[in-house]
Amino acid sequence: MPRTPRLTFDRGTLILHPPPRGKAWVEYATWDDRVEKFRIRGIHYRPLVETLLREKVDFIDDAREFVPLPLVSSFEMEPYPHQREALLAWKQAGRKGVVVLPTGAGKTYLAQLAMQDTPRSTIVVVPTLDLMHQWYAQLEAAFPDVEVGVLGGGSRDRTPILIATYDSATIHAETLGNRYALVIFDECHHLPTDFYKVIAEYAIAPYRLGLTATP
Repeated sequence: MPRTPRLTFDRGTLILHPPPRGKAWVEYATWDDRVEKFRIRGIHYRPLVETLLREKVDFIDDAREFVPLPLVSSFEMEPYPHQREALLAWKQAGRKGVVVLPTGAGKTYLAQLAMQDTPRSTIVVVPTLDLMHQWYAQLEAAFPDVEVGVLGGGSRDRTPILIATYDSATIHAETLGNRYALVIFDECHHLPTDFYKVIAEYAIAPYRLGLTATP
């Protein structure tokens, strides 16, 4: 009997072994002579899994460590029309994309609504320590039943909801990459640099939300 292919996470990449039947998945894979196995970039986790499912390939997913969360907000505010419109557009795009709103338009609350609508382990990446503490205060108040932590400024929590600075998220990208189903990039115009882009590239998060006023 042939062994069932197993998908595992390895320092920001995925290993799929033994090779499954079919050919569609190969476009995401590169043969790694060092381990004699196929390796896939972490960012390709979602399209790879969707391809395997579409091809009806049996496989074991040992890559993901994210979990469902009971994200019931302790306070409810009626979203503004632009927030409802942005949330709907993001959901219709497969829960991935960038929302551009001016400063003061409620991007943080929009992200909270996206989290409630996608109740799984979430990491929020922010550019400064001040923003990290602001996000922490809001999400801790919003979701008192779920542990919220921070990564940056000397703190190194490992919690279901984590607020991290871009610097710290980059440094720990290899170990954080499979822990969160939803990644939110605040001020996401900071992301496309040679240093920070590994946060997105090493993450297998199937759901992604970018927030910015200045794309």
